[in-house]
Amino acid sequence: TWSAADMGITAASNWWLASEQGMLFCGTEFGPSFRSTDDGDTWEDIGQIGVRGFVEHNDTLYACFWYEDQVRYSADGGTTWQNTAVINAAYLWPMISVGGSLLVGGQGGGLRRIVNSSDAWVWSNTGLTSTEIYALTLHDGTLFAGTGNLNLNGGVHRSEDLGVSWTACGMHGITIYALHVFNGVLYAGTANNGVYRSSDLGATWEPFSGGLMHHTVMRLTDDGSHLYAGTLQGLHRYDLSTGLSAPAVMTMRAHVYPVPCHDLLTTEVLLDKVAHLHLRLHDVTGRVVAEQVAGERPAGAHHFTWDMTDLAPGSYLCQVTAGEERSAVRVVRE
Repeated sequence: TWSAADMGITAASNWWLASEQGMLFCGTEFGPSFRSTDDGDTWEDIGQIGVRGFVEHNDTLYACFWYEDQVRYSADGGTTWQNTAVINAAYLWPMISVGGSLLVGGQGGGLRRIVNSSDAWVWSNTGLTSTEIYALTLHDGTLFAGTGNLNLNGGVHRSEDLGVSWTACGMHGITIYALHVFNGVLYAGTANNGVYRSSDLGATWEPFSGGLMHHTVMRLTDDGSHLYAGTLQGLHRYDLSTGLSAPAVMTMRAHVYPVPCHDLLTTEVLLDKVAHLHLRLHDVTGRVVAEQVAGERPAGAHHFTWDMTDLAPGSYLCQVTAGEERSAVRVVRE
């Protein structure tokens, strides 16, 4: 069971929690940030509106901000703050301290890094196919970044040199909001596609969403025995003691034609077994612009036609759901 632990927090929407330097820090959506030195029994207002990350780096506390183009640092555990150099991009989130450098991502502009608080921020985007950064995690010297799909180039990226250069490692065309590693398995929380996992650090991925009531996953973490997924409709828990099962055998493949298309588009779905089909067409903002609920279909090839005449030229994403499996295919209308 859960109990309230917000005495002193005056903002209802709590967007960030972190445990740093033996204290708890809470960042709120539109209000100030708060600090607790008694395990959450009481909280004090420390200012700093719109924080989306607290990270300890070189014995100094850093905070990045959603509504400002700024990262600040505190040498006294959050009582007083000073600015680093202006980062020239708002909507900052997330941060990570790796290899002596502090990296910060954002919804625009990609990754930047510093070593010391007095440094100017430098770019760290070489090899990234998307400059929307929503998640960073480190495992055995390999850094992973989850990126957004505004320009249909989202997915997971991997860096073997702690963020100096990057290579794509799967989930292309999908927005990645969360990344987490447990026992060598990499988990990815996505926008609209649930959770995926990789037992070979991004070389291959399998869907891992059985039981999820909502498929937009914003946070992933574990406590050693359970994996937790924070979604837009509640918190879910998976018992890690069950171990890693064999990779699921994909029973659905999808593609679209013609590419590019004009007034008509066809989606072909190949099923290896009976499945309930649901198709959606998304624009670059993620909005559903067309939808087809096909119901239960037998094994074999199935074709679905889209009337594109009312849609503006540009890029779209065709998402096909077959039972627990999902596939996303890029669409271009001329």
